[in-house]
Amino acid sequence: ADRRTPRHPSPPPPPSHMPRTLYWGSGSAPAWRVQIALAEKGLVRVGGRGRVPPQAPADDACGSIVARWRGGGAREPRGRRRRVAPIRRHPTAFHLHPSPQPYESVLCSFAAGEHKQPAIMAVNPRGQVPTLVDDDGAVACESVAAVLYLDARYPESGTRLVPTAGPAMAVTLQRSLEVANLDAAFRGCVYPRMRNLPQSDDEAAAKLQALRDELARWEAHVAGGAWLAGEPFTAADAVFAPLLLATIRFGATLAPTYPHLAAYAARAAARPSVAGSWPPHWKEGAGPGFLAGV
Repeated sequence: ADRRTPRHPSPPPPPSHMPRTLYWGSGSAPAWRVQIALAEKGLVRVGGRGRVPPQAPADDACGSIVARWRGGGAREPRGRRRRVAPIRRHPTAFHLHPSPQPYESVLCSFAAGEHKQPAIMAVNPRGQVPTLVDDDGAVACESVAAVLYLDARYPESGTRLVPTAGPAMAVTLQRSLEVANLDAAFRGCVYPRMRNLPQSDDEAAAKLQALRDELARWEAHVAGGAWLAGEPFTAADAVFAPLLLATIRFGATLAPTYPHLAAYAARAAARPSVAGSWPPHWKEGAGPGFLAGV
């Protein structure tokens, strides 16, 4: 009898590529940043859902998109927003060039706690979105890191988001990180009201003034060109634009106090990478007017 150890069939080799996956939430400025970067780096939408907002006329600065975000025009039934559905997966919605592998887009419901699901917690113990998992298992969870990672990983694909020239590179990296100051001012105004946290009128007024002061800095930043680093759209714009558009969503008018920011917002809203990844629930109606008067 043959006493040799029997040979069992070898397991199949692992696939050379695993699905690239982005876990994201609708209306999350950090998640929107990564969606914009993915589009700029060559993602082509061939299916799925979404709405492209109308482009604001050049002489309107930002008026028509502000009207749209505040409820102008037709609305979809609001009941759709209330429904808690299973995680939405769109495995064939995107392709990242030059690789032909599908890109999987997973929209997570914050209300249902889907951002705490095991698939996310396994790679991002903070349980936050965006969480980007690339086809080789590389993970980028912080939105700015994910934007910069995509440009470094795929330098020859799509838009070059970090210029190679010294001055433009420095401005791009500086503004990408400097956005954290605007984010802090925005959250300071919005979060207490969203969560019904106690604060005095003086505290609320001080926070609004801090936001106005921060917007004034960015007004100066965008005064010199079409985008933050001049003419090319860069990582800084992918990071900054979603937050600026969120301030309008929450009631800021920008013009006439910040005319350059208003014009910038109109340009950003019309850019295909931004329009194509517009937050789904924003089309359902007006946002809260917490930042009215800004």
